[in-house]
Amino acid sequence: FKPGNEAAFEVNYSNLSTGNVPLAVYRFNDINEFMSTYKSAINEGNGWTRYHSRNPITLATEKKVFESNIPLETQSNVRFIRMPQKLDEGFYMADVLVNGEHRQAWFQVTPIASFSAISGTKTFIWLKDLSNGNSISEAEISFDNGNMAKTDDNGVAMFNTPSQLIRDPKSTDYYSSDLSHFYSVK
Repeated sequence: FKPGNEAAFEVNYSNLSTGNVPLAVYRFNDINEFMSTYKSAINEGNGWTRYHSRNPITLATEKKVFESNIPLETQSNVRFIRMPQKLDEGFYMADVLVNGEHRQAWFQVTPIASFSAISGTKTFIWLKDLSNGNSISEAEISFDNGNMAKTDDNGVAMFNTPSQLIRDPKSTDYYSSDLSHFYSVK
């Protein structure tokens, strides 16, 4: 999400009554805390599904930056919740309680827009500064703390796809790579 904008999340949940949804939002100190906490939530036993791939995390109360019952909205047949408070740049987790179950979304507030395309051989990443519309050049792209490339004058980096993201062609498991790998930008 862009700084200064309201964060909104689509709600895909059957048997959800209309009305309000309890929402709590937590802020992490930095990218390292965000990534390690995210990775600790991964449920290895449910690697075959993306929907239940993480266990709910309970964070310390002092990390909470927002808590309220939020109205469930609908536009063009899409149900969503919108956080009325604008967030500063940083790393966050939104936690909603739906029918007694915690559902969590992990997100970042940043003025950088990114696009990535990942194939079995090459990865393409494009970066743009949302505050001024300029491409972001000379940004260092890392993967699992290893430097991969720098963006060029157009904000583009292209490099070999890390082996951890390449699906084994002999595997029948579509989701053969786990969700614990991140690209990061400096």
